Amino acid sequence: MQALPQQAWSVSSAAALDQRDALARFWLAAPEDLLPSLWASPLGEATKALVRQLTPATVFTPAQVELRNAVGARLQAGFQSPCAIQLLLASWLYSPPGLLTIANPQANLPAWLLPAYQELYAAGATQVPSTPAAPQPQPATQLPQPDFGVFPATLQELINNRIQLNRMLGLANLYYIDPEDQEICSELRQLRLDLAAAIQRCPEQQL
Repeated sequence: MQALPQQAWSVSSAAALDQRDALARFWLAAPEDLLPSLWASPLGEATKALVRQLTPATVFTPAQVELRNAVGARLQAGFQSPCAIQLLLASWLYSPPGLLTIANPQANLPAWLLPAYQELYAAGATQVPSTPAAPQPQPATQLPQPDFGVFPATLQELINNRIQLNRMLGLANLYYIDPEDQEICSELRQLRLDLAAAIQRCPEQQL
């Protein structure tokens, strides 16, 4: 049985009241043929405003993490699969700027959505220069470099460190979306090594 809504929500107050879950459900159910016009409406502006509120330290609820991971798994089928754009828009609401990369966005995203991706996640790095002589900005100089701190040395420290836990989930989701991104693969590989070291330090009776 489908869950019935408990209260109404408003697009005008979605960003101010952090109603990202309601917007995510809307995008997941949005009709394919109306996506461009819906994105050009206040719905798109509210979605972008909620994405801008996210930081690498944002803590998501277990339900939000579960939805983000499920969306990431579905997007592994590629952007030509059914409902891919609806899934992507929902995932943006749980993906902080600077921590999501789409390979070859010009080919994978529709023209009406590409500017928003460049604005929110590429910081203009993929925009075409106005003249051939204009230098192409490098993504590494445009994207923010968040400081997560030192990875916890023990599992006990890790389970109380929400920033690192959220970082682990975020990297896993980004890998699902773009497993070819070498920067994501490198960071995820180091994170796995740090986690393995923490597990090795843990006394067997505490595992």
